[in-house]
Amino acid sequence: QISHLSSLCMDSASSFHLDSDPLLGEQMPDGKMQEDVLPTKFVSEPEPGDWWGKPGKPGKDGPDFLEKVMCLAQVKITGIDPKLGTFRVRMTCSWAFRTLNFQEETEVGFRGVPGIRMPGLCVNVEESRIWKDLNSSSNGSNKTILWRGTSTFCMDGFKVYHMEKFPFDRQVIDLDLLEFVWRPGKDAADFFKSMHVVLLDFDTKSMLPEWDASCKAIVKPENETTHENGSLIPSYGSKF
Repeated sequence: QISHLSSLCMDSASSFHLDSDPLLGEQMPDGKMQEDVLPTKFVSEPEPGDWWGKPGKPGKDGPDFLEKVMCLAQVKITGIDPKLGTFRVRMTCSWAFRTLNFQEETEVGFRGVPGIRMPGLCVNVEESRIWKDLNSSSNGSNKTILWRGTSTFCMDGFKVYHMEKFPFDRQVIDLDLLEFVWRPGKDAADFFKSMHVVLLDFDTKSMLPEWDASCKAIVKPENETTHENGSLIPSYGSKF
């Protein structure tokens, strides 16, 4: 059973006319594969590589360039039950962002931890923490400090599986709305502000031997904040 397991945004199905037939992976009139023309990651304009601090190249220290988060997410499909119409996904996020260096040892406590809001799924937070990367924070400037973090989420959802073409069917798993936020703690129900994401990339895998994840996640920003053409201030988003 070879199946497409993708992450779609809330409005992506209507925007791209994705359903069980036609299917992802079909060839377009210009010869390209359909999955090659859909957005599989979000990158700010200008890209983080143009303004993110590197060894020997100081990064931007202004407020417009700080508190901007890069997220690399590994999504694993760990459970699919076509009879019950359920699925289970495990997502591990690796974070990186820069802030001003306040020289405060207790800054981790009041900064909070990364979190997600997914109203369409049942989400369980197994771990979410951040730490200062002191080895990389002094690259070119002592005014900012580099933070890294990791979070692990287990998500359960429901889906109607069209099995008419079994065992050669392909399925699209819709993760609905995905919002990145800052929470006081990993188990907190409320959040105090949205996260400014400038890079979001997914690596999708299937842990089930009878299913194969044959394309990456489809990412579409819902509230991207943009600036005038030619502006050096990076765009960002928090809802996908």
